[in-house]
Amino acid sequence: MPPRAVGWTLVGFARALLTQPSPSHVVDEKIPRLRCLMSGSDITTHVLSWYHQPPGQGPVFLLSHRAGDNRPTYGVGVSERFIASLERDTNAFSLTIGNVKPTDAGTYFCAVWYANQYLFGEGTRLVLGGDPREKRLPQVALLGPAPAAGPAFLCLAWGFSPEPVRVRWQVDGREPGPGEVSPPAEGRDGAGAASLLSLPARAWLDGARVTCRVEHETQAQSVASNETPRPPFAASRWSPRQCPPPGDRECPQTGPPQSPPWTSSPHPGCPVPAAVVTPSAPANPAPPRSLTHTHTHTPPRARSLAIGQ
Repeated sequence: MPPRAVGWTLVGFARALLTQPSPSHVVDEKIPRLRCLMSGSDITTHVLSWYHQPPGQGPVFLLSHRAGDNRPTYGVGVSERFIASLERDTNAFSLTIGNVKPTDAGTYFCAVWYANQYLFGEGTRLVLGGDPREKRLPQVALLGPAPAAGPAFLCLAWGFSPEPVRVRWQVDGREPGPGEVSPPAEGRDGAGAASLLSLPARAWLDGARVTCRVEHETQAQSVASNETPRPPFAASRWSPRQCPPPGDRECPQTGPPQSPPWTSSPHPGCPVPAAVVTPSAPANPAPPRSLTHTHTHTPPRARSLAIGQ
């Protein structure tokens, strides 16, 4: 049985990994289908399970099955409306919900028994009563580095619908572990979320490449935001104490050289970060499987980035 919790963090063992392609699924049909992909191991050799976590409650075991089973093993009181299936060609398995009901709302987690422990997916939220035509692509901005106590990066996503998003960080193509991610909050122009990642100063000064990726259910695709600035200064030559906040009249005359990605500063010796872009979706064409945005324009006003306003 999984741990009692309102939410789970993805746990991996060895090289096996479970991926649920979309963080949410808006129900516009009576028989929704949720998928789970496994990498690093053959899916036909494992016991496969599904769990349902209703809003505000703990997870509930739905069913388990494996290749060759004629019928899955259901949890206590679970209806046979829940149908499990395998996709050997894609090394995936799925859960189909027949004649969906209001009580089916919530988050669904796939799981496998692997290396004597349960390995869980990240979860897909089933959204009932939503209109698929109202789906909105996130706008994304990556801000940083802010060199206080080590380079810090802030990834912002806003204006999206439905609410769930996933934020992933990569440093030089590898996941450094989860950043601090705020829960999405609904605002006047859609939901918003933010994630903060801190790096060791040496990693950034050595030229680390930082990427923030925001995944959302927009035509079952992902939206990526990439920012790859290079360090224009040494940590010993500039610290936040040397440069004043906006509006101060005094600034030390010593500081880092003015070089890309920095622009001229109203305070001598104090760098100003290059502006970022806030991409929006094209009006009609479907987005590709992964969209990459390069930040080159003026960032949105702070009012637009306020989470939950």
